[in-house]
Amino acid sequence: MSGHLFTSIAIGSIGIILIDTLGSFLSRKYRFNYVKLAPLSLLVWIGAGISVTTVLGLWKGGLASGIVGFIDATIGNYIAFRINPYAGGEKFYREVMANRGWTSAVQVILRVSLLAFILGLVASSIVSRLI
Repeated sequence: MSGHLFTSIAIGSIGIILIDTLGSFLSRKYRFNYVKLAPLSLLVWIGAGISVTTVLGLWKGGLASGIVGFIDATIGNYIAFRINPYAGGEKFYREVMANRGWTSAVQVILRVSLLAFILGLVASSIVSRLI
């Protein structure tokens, strides 16, 4: 059973890393705002949570979503920072993030992880009532 938790988190994390990497490169090349890819990340967070909920229960589903959100906020942000995608106007991602400082980075990590956990719980709760 815990293998399912690990597998769902691993697949979700790979999906997030692919979105962040490919999205960053495409954003630079085609000059669209990188932030517009956020809904894809939300879907991956929620998908990981629902996958786990169907086998292991609601709280573990929320946990899976939160962990994938944490991966997005840490590794995903690091990837985006290194690739430096387009962020709208005349700004690029690195410039926007560098101006915020490390305390803001910690806040982003906490907020994204919490949001992913909550969204995972809500979506998992809805799905668990349907099945």
